[in-house]
Amino acid sequence: MQGGLMRDRHDMDRGQERVENPAKRFLQRYIWLRKQRDAIQEEIREHYDNVTRCTVRLNPIKVSGSGGAYDRMAEDICVIVDTKARLERVCYRLDCQMAEIMDAINALSDERYKSVLLYRYVRGMSWEDIMERMGYEKTQTLVMHGRALLEMNENMKRADENGLNFDL
Repeated sequence: MQGGLMRDRHDMDRGQERVENPAKRFLQRYIWLRKQRDAIQEEIREHYDNVTRCTVRLNPIKVSGSGGAYDRMAEDICVIVDTKARLERVCYRLDCQMAEIMDAINALSDERYKSVLLYRYVRGMSWEDIMERMGYEKTQTLVMHGRALLEMNENMKRADENGLNFDL
């Protein structure tokens, strides 16, 4: 590839490792972030279901049972509410990181570059599905992907030089 991002295939055959592509590493985080966010949102739903399933309806009529049972339930509800708030903050941070990746993709100059990166790293599509969707042969698709990564690396380098930071 260009820009020294990968070593020659012969170097790899001799046991030397491939140089990591910063843009590719940055983009590959998107699906992991989305899975983390979705898992947290599911946990929030489970907590909510637990609270609504076990909460007694408080009526003006005195609830029978010991006060201790009610205190434990109230304490559990408070823990769940606090946990929900903490998980929502984590979700917000994950959403911000995902938005940063989307901004980096949208900063590319060519719509085809944006599409290939969206299909591959955001939607998690296979190369075959990307080729079919875009109407290109494999070589054309891979070249476009390489050029998109090259432009993104250049954008990231410029951003770094200007004091901006991509969260890698």
